[in-house]
Amino acid sequence: MRGRHGLVVVLLVVLTLATTPVAVVGTWARTTLLDTDDWVRTVAPLASDPRVQGAVADRVADGVVTALPLDDVAGWLPGTLGEDAAAGVERRVGDVVRDRSASAVGSDVFVAAWVTVNRTFHTQLVGVLRGDADALGQVDAEGRLALDLTGVADTVRAAVVAVGVPERVVPRVEVAVPVLDGGTTARLQQSVGTAERAATWAPWVAAAAAVGAVALARRRARALAWVAGAVVLAAAGVLVGLRGMRAAVLAGPAAAFLGDPVVGLVVDHVTAGLSTAVWWLGGTGLVVMLLAAVADAPRGTPAGPAPGLGLA
Repeated sequence: MRGRHGLVVVLLVVLTLATTPVAVVGTWARTTLLDTDDWVRTVAPLASDPRVQGAVADRVADGVVTALPLDDVAGWLPGTLGEDAAAGVERRVGDVVRDRSASAVGSDVFVAAWVTVNRTFHTQLVGVLRGDADALGQVDAEGRLALDLTGVADTVRAAVVAVGVPERVVPRVEVAVPVLDGGTTARLQQSVGTAERAATWAPWVAAAAAVGAVALARRRARALAWVAGAVVLAAAGVLVGLRGMRAAVLAGPAAAFLGDPVVGLVVDHVTAGLSTAVWWLGGTGLVVMLLAAVADAPRGTPAGPAPGLGLA
């Protein structure tokens, strides 16, 4: 019976190791990644980050300048361009547009637009991942999802009109940041249901397995050390997974559009809560493991060979 008893304890420790990362990631996915209000609260401060503002301003300005009919605009710019008018049009227009674009993203209007854009995008994202027909109808033919910055481009367009360029000459420009390609969207659709379901049972299973392993063990301090070690390994696994996810996002279309530093900043900001929780979990597990190991150490008796793991 003692051998079976020890086997049960070992299996419970392994179950703790297997379910802890599922519980942590599943809970984070349900409360942050798939919760629109929490998502908006998480990304809202990024609207005031100079790196995000600079990247958005550049992309919007590029879109506006590319769409402008420069030959028509040349005659409407204030001032005189002289003999080099043809060569100077693009530079002059670019200066005006980039200046107005930078002013737009540095204003309170952009902060409000950023929140609205992210709320719309995230609502669509969650709908697509859950298979909602209305949300799926808004995805392009290749299954891509994008963050629509057309509202910011409209602000820049209005600023260009305000300096004297007739509104009929300045086209409305659609600017969208590609976030997920079709393949990534499909993979996320397959895993999001699993993550949501895991958030409902994995925390309870992990906790029950950990408590059961300690309660059933003959040497509870040693069992506690093993359970804590399993938690430390699980936390390390989640951190490695986060690094892999970050690398995958940086290899995607958003980084190609906005640049690695900005997209890396967004990923780090969104996953900061999960990363902090995992570090605390792993650190606490390490402390408990060391304390339990000290408590389990023999005192005053010669050390002899310990049979097996000493858990039964």
